[in-house]
Amino acid sequence: MPVSHVVIVFRSRHRAQCRQRALALHAMGIDHAVRPLAGEWTLLVPEEQAADAISQLEQFVRENRDWPRKKITLPYHRVGPRGVAAYVLVLLLVAAAKGSEAFELDWFDSGRMHAGMVCDGEWWRTVTSLTLHLNAEHLLSNLLFGTAFVLIIGHLLGNGLALFSMLVAGAVGNGLNALVQPPHHTAVGASTAVFAALGLTAAYVWLRRRDLQQRWAIRWAPVVGGVALLAFTGSGGERTDIVAHLTGFLAGLGMGAYYAGLGPGIVLGPRGQRLLGLGAVVLLVVAWAIALAVHGSDVPF
Repeated sequence: MPVSHVVIVFRSRHRAQCRQRALALHAMGIDHAVRPLAGEWTLLVPEEQAADAISQLEQFVRENRDWPRKKITLPYHRVGPRGVAAYVLVLLLVAAAKGSEAFELDWFDSGRMHAGMVCDGEWWRTVTSLTLHLNAEHLLSNLLFGTAFVLIIGHLLGNGLALFSMLVAGAVGNGLNALVQPPHHTAVGASTAVFAALGLTAAYVWLRRRDLQQRWAIRWAPVVGGVALLAFTGSGGERTDIVAHLTGFLAGLGMGAYYAGLGPGIVLGPRGQRLLGLGAVVLLVVAWAIALAVHGSDVPF
């Protein structure tokens, strides 16, 4: 190109920036050259092609404004033994109270999830039933799986929010289960909350990573893994309440999606985490107090 008939359409101290834009012009068939000038690198085009070149470069900038995309990282919370200890302690205390018929009351009948009673207004059963189990094997399995998920979502959300979220999502899952089951249907077990935690983790991690330029298999791995775990661990056993596992998982998906939409990550200070952990305890105590008061007059509350 004769020097007298060229126009500078871009300049930069970095040659790579000029070369990137030169590739864009080359793809559109626009003549160009990259030349040094007065300590900078310039991108030159013929005068008659300057307007087209400038238009293409403006489009190049728009399409690559957020490139390379910043790596999205999830906040990582240090998780001590308190969250796990609280989860284990609650299940063991309720199991002991049920086994010994503390206060001479039938804890199982008072707290189990009964679809008809829940639909008639006994909402507390959606909470109390999460802490009841049929036998030692049932209790042990939920202690093991529940402990794992308390740790997982504890790392994502913090101990207090993790426990509060598992309890609330599990209760919502039980409520949904009551709505779709026949009135005589009953259910107990922390597994609804465990699968709620699974759904929460899958939705939260997937939505926080969806903007990453990765292969679809990597982006969808959390959801696919969650569904696979639900299928393989949530549908076995003669007395397994598959619907409760599914509704718990769906409730967790909704909560995880909500948390993911709050921003780059949920970061609460120690005070906020303690308050939410205390909130979970209060909800449990209130639910059990109502359950026992409704089904017995000698409860010391």
